[in-house]
Amino acid sequence: MSNVVNIGDLFAQYEKDKLGALPEGDYDLQVATAKPKGMSITATYTVLTGPYAGQKTINQFHFSSENAAAIAFQNLEGFGLDRAYWAQRPTLDDAASALVGRQVHGYLEIRDVSGQQRNQFKIGAVRLIGATAAPQ
Repeated sequence: MSNVVNIGDLFAQYEKDKLGALPEGDYDLQVATAKPKGMSITATYTVLTGPYAGQKTINQFHFSSENAAAIAFQNLEGFGLDRAYWAQRPTLDDAASALVGRQVHGYLEIRDVSGQQRNQFKIGAVRLIGATAAPQ
């Protein structure tokens, strides 16, 4: 048995797993993780189809102001977290847990955050396409 490590394979895995911004465009994504932090939920996504399949990106839903919350609720409706869901008065922990495994089709834009490019959903350009167990 050999202990030889293929550095090219390790780099390919690194490229697949890093949380960089994807080019602007339409993507099918699955929520891999979602965690509340302060007045936001940070979600990581795995691209399901196309040339970026398997790559990951990150996005946040902010609730720290009325405007931020309005944008978050509009996009979360596309994940199936609609008026009926919010009427149950879930916590941020509940909402984060409810996101994991959901699959959506959405348009990702790029924005600059402290000098780093990050993806964000175009407002209202997200729709639920399914829900399964989150990828490992």
